[in-house]
Amino acid sequence: HARPGETFTVSVSVDRNSGLCGFRFNVEFDDTRFELIGAEGVGAYAAATFGPMQSPFNVMWVDAIHPEVTDEGVIVVLTFRVKEGAELGESEISIVPFTEDIVDGSLDAVPCETVSGTITLTDGVPGDADGDGVLNMQDLGLLMRYLTGWDVEVDTTVLDVNRDGKVNNRDFALIQRHLNGWDVELY
Repeated sequence: HARPGETFTVSVSVDRNSGLCGFRFNVEFDDTRFELIGAEGVGAYAAATFGPMQSPFNVMWVDAIHPEVTDEGVIVVLTFRVKEGAELGESEISIVPFTEDIVDGSLDAVPCETVSGTITLTDGVPGDADGDGVLNMQDLGLLMRYLTGWDVEVDTTVLDVNRDGKVNNRDFALIQRHLNGWDVELY
């Protein structure tokens, strides 16, 4: 979840890596909603190079010296800013590989699968279940009723305060701690 004017990061990861010598892919995003403001290669992929900061955004990495890099996990971190006036709702961020440019040490193509991500744009206050613009005990009560199956109207887009894609007791605990003055971050 993000609101207009806020920044957020997207981590691109690799798993089940049998050995890479190079890769190239595009990151496609809605540039009417988002502005790409930063990109950084991570770990063994720190030498990644990048195209212009626009959609589609090209990412390339080659290591001819160490032709079988098997490091897994985050390979690139992208930082976006939500544009003012951006249309609210869900928006997909996709990885589109150049399959002929994902190669192993023998320069043979390595098959790959990609998983897109979704960012939800909202103008609401984190945890504000009733949408009145204020996070208070009324919101906590509504969330409790929602979680226990009562027929209540809540804005679920602002209730996932830990951004894990679910509205559950973790969100309830974070909101409760926030209301009790704990130093916790609500997206």
